[in-house]
Amino acid sequence: FMILMTMSAILTVICALCASLGSFWFCLVPFPAFAILLSVFTTPVISFLTSILILILFSLTLQIDLPLVETYLFGTLIASYLVPKINYSKRFDVITCGFWIGIGMAIMTFLIALFKIQDFAALCDISTIKSSALCLLNGIVSGIIALGVIPLIENMFKLITPYALIELADHNSPLLAKLQSKAPGTYHHSMMVATLCEAAAEAIG
Repeated sequence: FMILMTMSAILTVICALCASLGSFWFCLVPFPAFAILLSVFTTPVISFLTSILILILFSLTLQIDLPLVETYLFGTLIASYLVPKINYSKRFDVITCGFWIGIGMAIMTFLIALFKIQDFAALCDISTIKSSALCLLNGIVSGIIALGVIPLIENMFKLITPYALIELADHNSPLLAKLQSKAPGTYHHSMMVATLCEAAAEAIG
């Protein structure tokens, strides 16, 4: 709950700042980062429902354009789908997730413009291309932000995420090195049990 409140407060400040600069700058609000972080620390369902609620509140209070709200909703849906598929042993996968979110948001922006204008030739104007490019950039930057913020939230709120578990499983960690030197039999037995548990967990899904 504290994580949700903290991230919501930060997102509100960013949205208010963008509102003072103009509606165009809402394309740069890193809302996908919020969805990625919530999916990592809670569940994708909670992330998606919370994002819908916050987007509705922002659209009513800050008067965000409806097409942009729809684009962010689509990006949130992609985040909720992709985050559970992340390989937590590779932190770069978060940035890859942000890239695909940006691709999805850019395509959504293009399709909304096509539906409104209904003229493919007219879509090649600079404003549509710029909005799509900003959405793609937003997704990539959101992935980078999420990757950098995850360790901060872990340390600040003392939370355990799959990333922290991967780090604890590092064979070069001081604790495992001490166990290996002091009790090698226990160490090898523990590693065998851990391997069996990992295989069982992967089989279960």
